[in-house]
Amino acid sequence: MSEAIQEILKSFPWAGLLLVALMAWVEYAFPPAPGDSTILFACFLAGTGALPLAAVVASALAGSISG
Repeated sequence: MSEAIQEILKSFPWAGLLLVALMAWVEYAFPPAPGDSTILFACFLAGTGALPLAAVVASALAGSISG
């Protein structure tokens, strides 16, 4: 399953970054949401090369600030 997610995110990295920002926003707007788990998984994907690490950090920061 992880390989399928990695291949999709290599084709559409903006979708993963949008999801990170959205989940970070939801976590601060509605506290029971699992935003930290999403960010941890995004960092794992950045380590495998599926997402750029700087963009993951920037989208998490943007979502957290806006929430």
